[in-house]
Amino acid sequence: MSPGTVIRGKYEIEREIGRRSDSILYRARHVLWNEPRAIRVMEAHGDAESARDILSAGQRMRQVKHPQVARVEDIDFTEDGRAFIVTEWVEGQDLRARLIQESPIAPLLAVSITYQICAGLDAIHKRGMVHGNLKPSNILLGGRTPGQPTVKLTDFGADLGRAGEIAGLGPGGDIYAAGLVLDQMLRSRLPDQDLSGQEAAMPTDVSEIVRRAVASDPRERYTNAAEMSRALAQAARRLAPAKLFKPSVLIHQPRIALPVGGLALVLYGAFMVWSDFVHPAIVARSANRLEYSTDPDAYVRPPRIKQLTASASRVPVGGSVTLSWNADYASYVAFNQGGGRVPMSGSLTVHVWGPSTITLTAWGGGKYKDSRITASVNVDVH
Repeated sequence: MSPGTVIRGKYEIEREIGRRSDSILYRARHVLWNEPRAIRVMEAHGDAESARDILSAGQRMRQVKHPQVARVEDIDFTEDGRAFIVTEWVEGQDLRARLIQESPIAPLLAVSITYQICAGLDAIHKRGMVHGNLKPSNILLGGRTPGQPTVKLTDFGADLGRAGEIAGLGPGGDIYAAGLVLDQMLRSRLPDQDLSGQEAAMPTDVSEIVRRAVASDPRERYTNAAEMSRALAQAARRLAPAKLFKPSVLIHQPRIALPVGGLALVLYGAFMVWSDFVHPAIVARSANRLEYSTDPDAYVRPPRIKQLTASASRVPVGGSVTLSWNADYASYVAFNQGGGRVPMSGSLTVHVWGPSTITLTAWGGGKYKDSRITASVNVDVH
C-alpha cells in the first residue's frame, strides 16, 4: 500500500515499517483522532474459514490488557478482502535495533527487560494463548529514558496467538525464546549470530536463569512465565546496588563553618553534641558542602516536613523515580533506605526493584531532640 491510502475510511497509511512472508507492517494515522497506529496487513486473501479464524484470534488478542503487551485496537478487512490488525503505536525502537547499537547490554538492564517480557508472556498465557514469535525485532522498547525502557510485546506468531495445540509450541516455547533473548542481550554480538562456541559473560545466577529457560528437556524449564519472573526479580535485587537508591549528587559529611567571634555558638554546639548526641541542623550551601545552621529556630521548634513527592507511583522493575522534599526546623533529615543524610530540601533519583515504601524522617534538635516526624510515598513495580 502506498502512503496516503485510507483503509476503511479510518486509517491513513503513512509508511511501511517492515514485512515478513505473510504480511506487511505499516505506520498509519487514525483519520478521526489524528493519532499514530501500527497496522499489520495480511498478504493472503483467505476464505471464509480463515476469516473467522483471524477474527477469533483478534478477539482473543484484544482480551490481553497488560502494560507489557501492545494493545490491540481493531481488526478488520481491507476493501479488497485482506485481514489487518491495528495496535497501539509505540514510540521508540525494537530490541534488535538496540542490540546493534549497544551490545552487550548491561546485566541489570538485560534482566529488567527480560522481567518485563515475562510479565507480558504471563498475561498472554493466562488467556490461553502463546506469543509464538518472540524475538528481538518483536520486542519494542518505549519510554523516555533509554536506560530504563518500557517493554511492549508485539507481532504475535503461532497463527495469531492461538493456544498451544500447535505442535512444538505452548507456554514452554515462549519461555525458551525469552531465555534466548536474555542470552543474546548479554553477549557481545549481533542478534543473528550463531550461539554455538561462545561463552556468555554474565553473573552466575543470571546464567542459571538462561540455562533453565533453554534447557533441552522441557521438564527442566520454568513451569510458567511467572516463575521465571520471580527468578529474574531476585537476580535484579542482587545485581542492584546494596542501597535502594543513591543520591544523584554526592553529599559530603558536613563541615563546621565558624562565624568570626562565634565562641558562644562553639560552646553551645559542643555541649549539644556531647550531651544530647544530636546532629546540628544542616542546610545545603552547594552540591558538595553542608554547614551548621545558625538559625535558632532549628533547635527551638519541632521538626516539620512540608513536602515529599514522587514523580511516579508505578514503574518497571529497576525503573527510576524522582523524589522531591522540603523540611525545616530539623537537626537532620534522612531516608529510610540508606541514602544517608540529605539537605533540608532537594531532589534525587532512585531506582526501585520491588514494591517500596520510601520514608523521609526529620529529627528534632535542642529541646526537641526526642521528636521526629515522617512522611512516606509508595512506589509499586510492574
